[in-house]
Amino acid sequence: MNPQTVLELQFRDGAGKARKITVKNPAEGLTAPTTYEATQAIIGSDLFFSEEGTDLYAEALGARYVTRSEQEIFNAETYQPA
Repeated sequence: MNPQTVLELQFRDGAGKARKITVKNPAEGLTAPTTYEATQAIIGSDLFFSEEGTDLYAEALGARYVTRSEQEIFNAETYQPA
């Protein structure tokens, strides 16, 4: 198996919908103050809006590491049925 870890920064947009930013290959050992400051910088940048003008990252909800493991059983390109 090949585990992969990402960092998810969780937000709520101006319409109340959950949003997230996913960071591949994050640094290990990030702390609550560090990730909180990162979310506040994103919110404070005022750069991310939908086509309708809704703020995509209006409120920080949290940050978490997510580890996913994949194990391929078969691949249609290489599998030869008997």
